[in-house]
Amino acid sequence: MTVTAPKCQERIRPTEYFNPEKYFDFENEDQRKWWQQTAPLLARIFQAAQYPVEHQYLYMTLYKTVIVPLMGPHPNKWDCFITYSGIPIEFSTNYQEYGPPTCRIGWEPVSHLSGTPSDRLNLKTVNKAISLLTKLNLKSFDRRLFDLFMKNLVLSSEEAIAVNMEELPWPRLKNQVSLGLDLKGGEVTVKCYVYPALKSQLTGQPFRDLLNEAVGLGSDNLMNCADALNSVHEYLEGAGLYNQYSFIGFDFVDPSKSRLKVYNTVQEVTWPKLEGIWTLGGKFAKNPLVKRGLDAAQELWRLITEETVSVAPLSHPRAKEYLANSTQDKMGVGIYNYELVPGNPVPMPKWYFILHGQNDLVNAQAIVDFYRHLGWNEVAELFIPTFRSHFPDTDVSKTSNLIQYVSLAYSEKTGVYFSVYYHSSL
Repeated sequence: MTVTAPKCQERIRPTEYFNPEKYFDFENEDQRKWWQQTAPLLARIFQAAQYPVEHQYLYMTLYKTVIVPLMGPHPNKWDCFITYSGIPIEFSTNYQEYGPPTCRIGWEPVSHLSGTPSDRLNLKTVNKAISLLTKLNLKSFDRRLFDLFMKNLVLSSEEAIAVNMEELPWPRLKNQVSLGLDLKGGEVTVKCYVYPALKSQLTGQPFRDLLNEAVGLGSDNLMNCADALNSVHEYLEGAGLYNQYSFIGFDFVDPSKSRLKVYNTVQEVTWPKLEGIWTLGGKFAKNPLVKRGLDAAQELWRLITEETVSVAPLSHPRAKEYLANSTQDKMGVGIYNYELVPGNPVPMPKWYFILHGQNDLVNAQAIVDFYRHLGWNEVAELFIPTFRSHFPDTDVSKTSNLIQYVSLAYSEKTGVYFSVYYHSSL
């Protein structure tokens, strides 16, 4: 497989990150602390991706004025769904076969009201965030799907009153919505993730029925993805894989142009299990794009399971011995989604390889080896120096939580689509 390496900088050039403390005031100390703990890393991620200076300032201003004010108390009190630590923010960098890196922000809007009687399920705070984004006049921004899914998949504020938080079988069942922002070319595209588990539990309606009713499957088929969605339902229900962790994602664009992403979590992952999920039980195993993605996933699986283990840091005198004798051939948990593109009957898979809890430098080396496998030699050469520069005050050979996970997908438009997600509070 011939791969064109993404463009990357020749060397790391540390510069002072954009600092609005010189020009603006923060509304409260919580906002100042969130900025101090997260903004330097975000600035370094933009610099490493070689964003033009004007775009760095643009996005850092967006972060300061829109996102930071809706990150809630510091330290966090509302346990967010999007991160292991529960903080409301997550930064990532995406690398594509046919394009430059893209910086993204995962964000669960939070306020001092979140979880209180005034906003038990954080819905008022989320709606405030969407209202703010609507006022920014973002390119192609359309909130119709958000309104639709909020109505059909999420409890209303009135229904939320009846929820006894102490009796939830899983604390994060309370989380209903989070957002994702792709920052590229001076533009912002927004994605939304909706978690219908609580609605399903309280109404007794299974995930499939709630989703089908929301998208109008069988009638007007609002999102033009009936064939692909039926294939997903058929496989996941037949394999017994739908569970309380199932959720969806979509784009804030015209509903007829939005992707629908169906997410799920699985435990005790082996390669045969991953392969079955990737191909929907073999149904799409011969599809060329699915197969190319699976080939890449198999190499990444090999590198991660052979080269990353939860052992002592590399400085430990027996670290090499531990790694050499590792026979790890499974992962405890995996997250995956199927991306349904309007008019395409083939669900395109993406897999999230969870690396949290494993040595960060070992993880980084596995990523480097994967880049070299793809032929992305420039990116491979720079990845570890770049990773170290993201966390300049940390010895990454002694940590196990900075690279949270990596994700892999494949499409005709992007080729290999690979993302690295970081713990985003210094």
